[in-house]
Amino acid sequence: MPAIAKPKTRRLNCRNPNIVQNYINGYEKLASRNRLSEKTLSLLSRVSYPLSQTLQLEYERIDSIRCQITAAAEKKCRKLKAGQVSFSPEIQQAHRSMKAWNLLQKRAAGRKISSRLLSRSLNKVGIQHSVISLSLQQIEQELNKAYKDYWALQASHKALRNTFLDNLAERLAESHNVKKGNMIKQLKERELQRQTARRIRYLRGKLKTGSTTMFTVDTAQGQTEDITTKRGIEDAIIRNNEEKFKQSHHNEFYQPPLAHDLEHLHMPDSVKA
Repeated sequence: MPAIAKPKTRRLNCRNPNIVQNYINGYEKLASRNRLSEKTLSLLSRVSYPLSQTLQLEYERIDSIRCQITAAAEKKCRKLKAGQVSFSPEIQQAHRSMKAWNLLQKRAAGRKISSRLLSRSLNKVGIQHSVISLSLQQIEQELNKAYKDYWALQASHKALRNTFLDNLAERLAESHNVKKGNMIKQLKERELQRQTARRIRYLRGKLKTGSTTMFTVDTAQGQTEDITTKRGIEDAIIRNNEEKFKQSHHNEFYQPPLAHDLEHLHMPDSVKA
């Protein structure tokens, strides 16, 4: 039996224009780097039906590249936030500032730091690259100041979150041509539902999503039985799914003489089986 695929949180959120634009920019950048449009147009100019084996392989190769670009663009369109401090652009900028000065401190202390990572971190917060020449003591002073600024904003993170939602609702209302009041109400209600669900999971000790640990089935004697073994749970789930997809097999169209007359609608042997 193949391994059960656990659902993952989607980074691409089409209701947030900033995330959508980040995804589009990332996709276009990677597509241009891999010359995806040129390869697609080249294949289109040589296409013929039915496709030859060579063109089929080329098509599959281009589609594989496109899928990799899509996955990479979605991975970088946003970072998942699940901490106790609510997200807002102000909190994000303060956190980036701490990260930038922390990298500068490590570099000044003699530790090996990627120059590209350091450059990106400084550009995100608008810090001039000339600060690299500062002494370790000066950098530590700036780092302490960045921490204090972050803690000051952290005390009002809920108010900053509400302001962010108001601004987001205004952009969404403009892009979707709806009233701002209705969009604000939807966002605030969704935010409240998320917070309530998280509190419930915390009280029940289920902040982390786990696999199925028990499966209850009905026995032939009319009683219930709890299955806790891995193999038993998998077999019970498979049997339950088979019964679900065979609910219509008692239908008269599956019984003689209609089944023989219709011949399963001339379906292939693989479907009949």
